Amino acid sequence: MKLHETIFKITLAISVIALSILGQIIDGMNLTSIMLFLLGALLLTMGAEEIKKEKKSVGYLLVIVAFFNFLVSIQDLFLS
Repeated sequence: MKLHETIFKITLAISVIALSILGQIIDGMNLTSIMLFLLGALLLTMGAEEIKKEKKSVGYLLVIVAFFNFLVSIQDLFLS
């Protein structure tokens, strides 16, 4: 795993955690669609990493879940 991939994964994970904590503290802000989109990006990078490691079943499952997160975040963005 390369250094920039690790930094990207850590940045995505920290931003998802920060947005979820911020969403719990501030009730008026609806950060769900942004948080789900970033979580989808994190799952997609994790899936690509698992596919590179020859763990294809876990990798493909993570990619499918990532696309489902993208779909839900886009739907939440347009319906809210």
